[in-house]
Amino acid sequence: MPLALAVVADDVRVRRQLHTARRDPLTGLPGRDILTGRIGRLAHTSRDLLHVLVCDSDGLKTVNDTLGHVAGDALIAAIGRRLSTWAAARSGLAARLHGDEFGVALLLPLTDRRPHR
Repeated sequence: MPLALAVVADDVRVRRQLHTARRDPLTGLPGRDILTGRIGRLAHTSRDLLHVLVCDSDGLKTVNDTLGHVAGDALIAAIGRRLSTWAAARSGLAARLHGDEFGVALLLPLTDRRPHR
């Protein structure tokens, strides 16, 4: 293999590994670093529209203790899929932060929720 081709092939391999490492292997969602990077960019360009949602799943330890870690992993994967689908429908980004914690970044206009008199 010519040296130039080997370097290009190695560069592609390294880029794939970095991309994979920045995604959660269980859910396929981006990790915390990708979400915080997106939040930083959006805060700089669209601060008035930026909404950040952080979710912590309650009861996962009970699921793991009673049904096993396979069931707990399935629950985390299902939560990740649902959050990702919900966020993507709003042009947002969902990410797995750690354990059973997820985050979402969205750009949404604020509406006046005060009751009308």
